[in-house]
Amino acid sequence: MKKTISRLQFTNYQDPNKTMSQQILEFCAGGGDWVQIQTKATADDHEWTEIRKSSSLCQQHGATLIIDNNIHLALKIDADGVLLNTSTNIAETRKTIGSHKIIGCIAHTYEDVAKIAAQDADYIILDPLEGEKTKQTLNPQAYSTILQACAKHKLSIPTIAVGHITKEDFPTLFSMVYTA
Repeated sequence: MKKTISRLQFTNYQDPNKTMSQQILEFCAGGGDWVQIQTKATADDHEWTEIRKSSSLCQQHGATLIIDNNIHLALKIDADGVLLNTSTNIAETRKTIGSHKIIGCIAHTYEDVAKIAAQDADYIILDPLEGEKTKQTLNPQAYSTILQACAKHKLSIPTIAVGHITKEDFPTLFSMVYTA
């Protein structure tokens, strides 16, 4: 089954003055179609309420809902898929969630991308700036180097850039779009 991976993906908690569900409602009402929820491993009652509201909003607006690194939560709320870190076993996750669900993986290097592309993941979140550095600035050269290696080795997997991207970064990022 071919799965469509959106080129523009929203991650909750962009605005600390709004609830998760408020942010997701605004994104979906504005035409957004892909939401990734980041949550703690153990959600409290308030967060569970927000997760349920957010899931319902995504369903109402036809938006794809991805849960960040929490397979059990994704199954519990019947999310469309999960985003995994580089150390998670993709094959085991696929067995757990099924072939119809979406699996994304985070990559920091070309080697990560190659490893993920060889497995059963549906897309890659490319964040060449590991850890807290992603909060500081985008490094277009790091993206470019990784995408050039992907092109050279003919790796074909949807790849989404992250790393404190602003609208000013769009021209640079879109100029390096890679398609196999």
